[in-house]
Amino acid sequence: MIRTYFIFGFLWAFLIFDMNAQVKLNLNEAIDLALKQNINIAKEDNNLKASVKSKVNALARVLPSINLRGEGFNATGRNFDQTTGVVRTETGEFVNGAANVNWNILNFLENYSRIRMSNNDRHSREFNLEATRELTTLNVINSYLQILQSIKQDSILQKFYDTQETNLDRTQKMIDIGSLPGQDYYTQKAELSRIKSLQIANNNIVENAKRELLLILNLPANTDLQLEDHSVNSEAFDNENDDLQSLYNSALINRKDLKSLEFDVKSKKNQISVSRSSYYPNIRLFYNYGSNYSSFADPSFNDQFFDLNITQTYGLAIQIPIFNGLNSRTEVYRSVVEFKNANLDLEQFKNNVLVEIANVKGNIKAAEETKIYREEQMKATKVAYELQKEKYYLGDGTPLDLTLAQRDYIEATLLLNQINYQLIYNRFEQDYFAGNISVARSRGMM
Repeated sequence: MIRTYFIFGFLWAFLIFDMNAQVKLNLNEAIDLALKQNINIAKEDNNLKASVKSKVNALARVLPSINLRGEGFNATGRNFDQTTGVVRTETGEFVNGAANVNWNILNFLENYSRIRMSNNDRHSREFNLEATRELTTLNVINSYLQILQSIKQDSILQKFYDTQETNLDRTQKMIDIGSLPGQDYYTQKAELSRIKSLQIANNNIVENAKRELLLILNLPANTDLQLEDHSVNSEAFDNENDDLQSLYNSALINRKDLKSLEFDVKSKKNQISVSRSSYYPNIRLFYNYGSNYSSFADPSFNDQFFDLNITQTYGLAIQIPIFNGLNSRTEVYRSVVEFKNANLDLEQFKNNVLVEIANVKGNIKAAEETKIYREEQMKATKVAYELQKEKYYLGDGTPLDLTLAQRDYIEATLLLNQINYQLIYNRFEQDYFAGNISVARSRGMM
């Protein structure tokens, strides 16, 4: 934990002074960093904050609205002086001011529905944020394991490259003493170059995978990212023997994205009530306190505005909707359709979850069985290669047979490495689909 805080505290400082700074992370540290800095998580957090503001707004709508209004202006016009009987053009100064209070007392249903809708929307955003965090966790695991798999493949290829260099030297010595024909050197040299080209291609895969992980971590693409191979305790996966229905039931309870959709359906249902409220009459209480001033009147500004011209108005206003171009009906219909579609999305999502769990269980079973045969394949090709090499250097084999035997051995070793990491990822994936990816971390699998 102390190390994690140390990395979070100084990581960006290092990057500011050295754009090629080296960052070394294990899987847990990479996940923690992604949960703090990932762009998608930050966006969902902003959406959650906006939904909280919307809830406050919905609560405030039940209160009266208060407005202040003021204006001052000059007006020029012809004025008849009754004392002198002369019509003159004059310019006067005018000031008006008022405070208005309006309280809609018949929108209880709308306000109540808006409060419930905003509350459900907030819960939906909360679960969506958690769902994004869990998906980000899985994405980090996927990228991390891809990098480790490629690094392991590089070490495998390097081992075969070193072996092939030894074979090439041995072939040259035997050519020098006349035990092998000269063209065998070029056959062995070609195989050495082929292995090196595989290494180069694999190293490019490593760098691409690192940049993808840096993107998830929201770090500069040229950061020198170094990973620690933190072994996963396979025994910690305690749901491998769970049947499909048990995993599906777990997903229905624990999947945050599913919970988000459930609250979204409730929010859409509340929207129907909000839309229907436009059918009802609008009854509001109002109160107005105002005053005005005119330079044409004799009293001073203070006397007029703060004493003589003060008016107070209060009363009850009723507005009954008759016809508004079918706008209300259209809004209600649209809300009903959105509610129905949200329900369909929820049902489809549940079906997708069941298919995802079934697929990943099938993938795990297939990977476990494949691993057994790939282990046997690797052992068999190793023996075949050793025998063919011995046969070749005894002068009883061809360079082509030796090359083919070595290629089979390399391929079998790489395939075994791939299935090992694929199986690890599939087990994490099963935890994710069952809604237990966070539990996987707590069990010490990372």
